[in-house]
Amino acid sequence: MDRTTKRMSKIMDELIRFFFQIGSSGIHMDLRRMGDGYALALKSDFTPENRPKVEEMKEIFETAEKNVGIEEIYWGLAGEDYGGEDSELQLVAQMADLLKLEIMGNQVEMVVCRKKRPDA
Repeated sequence: MDRTTKRMSKIMDELIRFFFQIGSSGIHMDLRRMGDGYALALKSDFTPENRPKVEEMKEIFETAEKNVGIEEIYWGLAGEDYGGEDSELQLVAQMADLLKLEIMGNQVEMVVCRKKRPDA
């Protein structure tokens, strides 16, 4: 499995974990291999009391500054419990090249893209 595929798998794993932690009754994912990487479309629901966590996730995604060095540090720590609950979302934000998230009531729709890297 190449590096880009491994990273996209990690992104999906973290998103699945997050949405089930916030009360999702089901997650619909559509992953497509594109010429230069992957595109993931995700739809999920969440319980109303977890809306602040979803809004925090959106803020993390919108304000994250891409830094390859930070991505490598997070990747090295992946699977270890450092940084609290937000660290996984920070990891997703660092690994993704494009993140779009829309909240509608207790539903979330997202698009996550990861491009192949020259060294991948």
